[in-house]
Amino acid sequence: MRSLALLPILCWLLALCAWVTHVVSCLKAGAIALLLIGAIIFPIGVIHGWLIWLGIM
Repeated sequence: MRSLALLPILCWLLALCAWVTHVVSCLKAGAIALLLIGAIIFPIGVIHGWLIWLGIM
């Protein structure tokens, strides 16, 4: 039961780490437009971070 209660916290933590990956990657690449879009619209940054982790972007 406790592990089920920790699932939302784990999901938020993974999303936050993916968003940070997005920000760092955009800063290193100089992609300011994508950085701003992903910073304003959180889900875009998270998806971009996941795609970076998977090696797609």
